[in-house]
Amino acid sequence: MTLTEADRAALTLAIERARAQDVNLAQQIDRMLADTDRIEVGMFAAACCQRKALRLKPWQIPPCRIRDPDHPDRSRDRRYGEIDGRYEAARLLRRMYDLGISRWHPDPLAAIEEKLEEKDHSRRWKRLR
Repeated sequence: MTLTEADRAALTLAIERARAQDVNLAQQIDRMLADTDRIEVGMFAAACCQRKALRLKPWQIPPCRIRDPDHPDRSRDRRYGEIDGRYEAARLLRRMYDLGISRWHPDPLAAIEEKLEEKDHSRRWKRLR
């Protein structure tokens, strides 16, 4: 998997936020960092953060776990069929991609809102010129 600078930044942010969420999760991440690649730990942290930020049920898939937002049936886990939130996660991931947001961002909705505010601000600024 090829990671962009935005992906690397999102993974670092995910590790930081996951560690701040919960003492037990912070300890787990620290143990993982001792013997696991930092990228893999970041991916784990991103999934944990997205689950919390999106208030997902334990069986629902966070956007970072969708391989292809245009074909969500190709995702890793098919055990739960349509109740796993795969299609919603795929739509959210497509929106993230369309706005240039990394799939690994720990809080997808906040990132989308921030991007939309940036775009709105830049439009207003251009009108004032």
